[in-house]
Amino acid sequence: QEASPPSLRGRIFQITSGSWETRSGPTETHRQSLEIASRQFETFLPALRRVLEDELPALEEALEAAGAPWTSGRALGKP
Repeated sequence: QEASPPSLRGRIFQITSGSWETRSGPTETHRQSLEIASRQFETFLPALRRVLEDELPALEEALEAAGAPWTSGRALGKP
């Protein structure tokens, strides 16, 4: 089985965890990972915006219309 390239999350974890127990600056590998993660995020951002701006509000409206109880993360009802 071929190894797959690290995901955006994996790269961010590598960058952050690599700095937890050191006083040194970022390595060249960390810098390269940050550059790649930045490009991955640019690709991911339009899909994230679509979910946050279109799909999530529609889901919240449907939940409210159905009388679903409040769940963590949802806005409180209008006063």
